[in-house]
Amino acid sequence: KQFWYTFLLDAFFVLFLVLSFTFFGNYINQQVQQLSSGQSPEQLQQSLATLNPEQLQLFLSNLKSFLVVFLGGLFSLTAASFFLFTLTQALIWNLLHHKPLSHYWRWCGMVLVTGIILLLVALSFLIIKLGIAALLQILQLPAVLQLVNSLLTLLLVVFLLLLVFVLFHAFAQEQKVWRAVEQGFSQLKSKGMIYLLSCLTLLLLSLVSFFSQRYLFFSA
Repeated sequence: KQFWYTFLLDAFFVLFLVLSFTFFGNYINQQVQQLSSGQSPEQLQQSLATLNPEQLQLFLSNLKSFLVVFLGGLFSLTAASFFLFTLTQALIWNLLHHKPLSHYWRWCGMVLVTGIILLLVALSFLIIKLGIAALLQILQLPAVLQLVNSLLTLLLVVFLLLLVFVLFHAFAQEQKVWRAVEQGFSQLKSKGMIYLLSCLTLLLLSLVSFFSQRYLFFSA
């Protein structure tokens, strides 16, 4: 029962996200076509050069209205997605911990803090990835570079999902944002060696498999 409840909540959020942004994207595309009269950017630029001041003023007014609708719609959809995601996660984690829904705004704060942490972690991984890429390019190993990039991307996704799980699990217990962050990273630190060894093992096995396949290919 819990599985289907959580599955339906996540499915509902994903469905809302896909449908709302698809509809909004199609609407914006229609407005762009109307604004440009179906012209390409080069044709539109040439057409604007031939407009008289009144026509140009009308075009600028329509462009301003379009920008207001675009920015307002994008902000509204982003805010609605954030609050709906927060609600679904609050319902799911409170259900798993057998608690009633409470402290919704604290959940909003937790989701926001988690998003910032994920962004910082992703940026750190990106810096490491760029450093490794530069080293492998110096060593002239483009095939290894592609493999390592794929593995690092996979490890990043797994680590981010694990981080979200740990942080949300810690927050659901006490409903305190900074306490949850502290506990979450403490759990990661205690189990980080296991994760690190698993990642290194995966990387080593992938490299051994890669070089073995290359050796067999060139030996054939």
